[in-house]
Amino acid sequence: MKFSSITQTKFYPTNPAWLLFIAFIAGTMVSCTNKGEKKAAELGAQPTVDSIYITQFMTADPSLKGELQWTKRFYKERKNRLGWFKNHTVVPEANQLLTVISKADEEGLNPDDYKTKNFDQLFSELEKVKSDSVKRNELEKQIDLSLSGTYFKWASDYYRGVVPPAENKSLEWDVKRNKIKLHKALMTFLKERKSKYGYASFEPLHAEYTNLKTALKKFREVQKNGGWPTISATNLKPGASSADVVNLRKRFMIAADSTSQVYDAALQSEVKSFQEQNNLKPSGILNSETVRFLNVPVSQRIRQVIINME
Repeated sequence: MKFSSITQTKFYPTNPAWLLFIAFIAGTMVSCTNKGEKKAAELGAQPTVDSIYITQFMTADPSLKGELQWTKRFYKERKNRLGWFKNHTVVPEANQLLTVISKADEEGLNPDDYKTKNFDQLFSELEKVKSDSVKRNELEKQIDLSLSGTYFKWASDYYRGVVPPAENKSLEWDVKRNKIKLHKALMTFLKERKSKYGYASFEPLHAEYTNLKTALKKFREVQKNGGWPTISATNLKPGASSADVVNLRKRFMIAADSTSQVYDAALQSEVKSFQEQNNLKPSGILNSETVRFLNVPVSQRIRQVIINME
């Protein structure tokens, strides 16, 4: 055929064109590597931090000094190398950490508790002094320690809990702190070690946590809208009528027939589910004990969810 000589061409390793292609790719890779090495050489070696520097820096800042021991363990494990910089460039995990912290309220935590530094300002200052190796190295060390301290401050609450031991006595069950080595968790997050736990993606340690997180969001919406209505009627049975049934429908967010005062089958089903969830006899009858549970303030329910999330 007319094009047989073209279609039958094969690129074996001995084909000159193929060899030139391989040489080009190899040359490009070497070129990129050389550029990276050249840039790193121009900027100088990445600074390190020793235990004395760590102690002085962390103890001088009230928002970070509580994380001193975890920070020292982390850098000792790394032989004093910085964790948040590579070739004088901040690693992507830094932004990921700060983004997660900004949404800490979704985890039952207060984002303001973890605002140890103005990192936007620090990163801006770092950009300005990048040509001054002395100032740049000093700022890199400060940023690195600040990010580590911020991580430990947040991770301690997220993974180990925030309920003070003294308050445990007033709870229905004892809240025990998870025995997590936070410096190891940070190394997992920075992709320097592997773990069966989801530290690298900030995943919770328990599957039930996701359902509690959803409940927390729902309760906070209720709180934002003024809480749920108080129920006063008792001993309501299916078919009975009461003006309080309207509030009961609002309590269970039943949109259909929202103005109806009849205690119907749909409402009975909601009451029965509520009774089961609260370890009450699932009779479907609105008795005084059920009303007492229904009238627990949403703020108290939020507190209970947060404790269970821990």
